[in-house]
Amino acid sequence: MILAVYIDLEEEKDDEDDNKEYSKWSELPDLLLEKIFSYLKIREKYYASLVCRNWYRAFHLPYVWNRFILEDNTLTRSRFNYYSGWQYVLDHLRCQMCLSSVGKNFKYLTIDPMLNFYNLYEFMNMISWYTEQREQKENVELGVGSNIKYLKFTFPCNMTSRDDSERIRLFGTGGKLLAALKRLMGNLKKLKRLELIDLMLDPKEAQYLLDEVCETCCLTLRSLHVVNTTRVQYQMLHVGVFLNLQIVTERISTATVLLLAYHGRNLKWFFVRGNSVIIKCDWKQRADWTDEFYSWVKTNSRSYTLVEKEVSQILGYKWRFLTDKDFKRLDINLHDF
Repeated sequence: MILAVYIDLEEEKDDEDDNKEYSKWSELPDLLLEKIFSYLKIREKYYASLVCRNWYRAFHLPYVWNRFILEDNTLTRSRFNYYSGWQYVLDHLRCQMCLSSVGKNFKYLTIDPMLNFYNLYEFMNMISWYTEQREQKENVELGVGSNIKYLKFTFPCNMTSRDDSERIRLFGTGGKLLAALKRLMGNLKKLKRLELIDLMLDPKEAQYLLDEVCETCCLTLRSLHVVNTTRVQYQMLHVGVFLNLQIVTERISTATVLLLAYHGRNLKWFFVRGNSVIIKCDWKQRADWTDEFYSWVKTNSRSYTLVEKEVSQILGYKWRFLTDKDFKRLDINLHDF
């Protein structure tokens, strides 16, 4: 006698799966998903968006794209060059899709030192093109780059070759790359903080560096941070045009205070925190300065009292350095004047 017993293995597996508890990662609230996604790189964000529908939706949340960092391999594809081998070249289609879908959410744009100037040049021009085509509502995605409030640009001025690593070679930006940067800065209408690092420009190029920013952001810009803008010492007078600059994070010399007052003698308000000024004449005589003028700068920069006296004479009213207490209580809206 043969006894046969039928066992439905699939049904038992289904019963086990019904009782099994899974993690709730797919049900995280949007606030947590935004925070997690914001720490990921672009490629990692894309892979995470393939996990489930909720994560795909989180991929397009505004805060996820609040900060955008441009590097050598950002939005690029590998391409073989006969002379240089494999290189990362900007993928224009991928870049266009990225800007069209999430570019309006960019608020902090950071451009790290890049050795591929072609990628840098093309990316800056693409954002500028989008911001300049806002009127063509039918063909262009609106809002791309319009919400950027912070721009940090760092140029790789030290490009030492591998064979000569001990020798430091400094190269500065200029030409079309500088024109693309100026075009980008001029199109960021809501810019509040600007950082330009290691541009290493010639004085003639630095003279017109911030012209576009002065035209569009003279009221909105609140923080300006420039480091190694020129190869040689050069005074930039654009700072006096930005009416709402409030914070000076580094110390300046008494000679600089005298020069600012001398060139901005029509200023209605001139506030300088006393603890941010050091007694020093760190300016060399320029070709367009007379011996008498340079002697005046050197002599009166030797003490705070002399500086206050000279600035008062230049501005036409009694002027003094602010104490820390007065500086903290300072609250002036320049739009009312």
